[in-house]
Amino acid sequence: MGYAIAEQTLPKDWNILFRNLNDHSIAGIEHQKYPFFSVQFHPEAAPGPVDTQWLFQKFYESL
Repeated sequence: MGYAIAEQTLPKDWNILFRNLNDHSIAGIEHQKYPFFSVQFHPEAAPGPVDTQWLFQKFYESL
């Protein structure tokens, strides 16, 4: 069993950061105003060693 966000239920103040290329499901979101974001995959794992490094920098800066 998996979990997914139905795009039509995503509030207007949230942006889609990532989308799964296989099934087009939402794989990452971020808030337009507040420092909230989330991903539904392992950004440290693949596809490349620094492709999502900016996510970790964004998290670090939000601390």
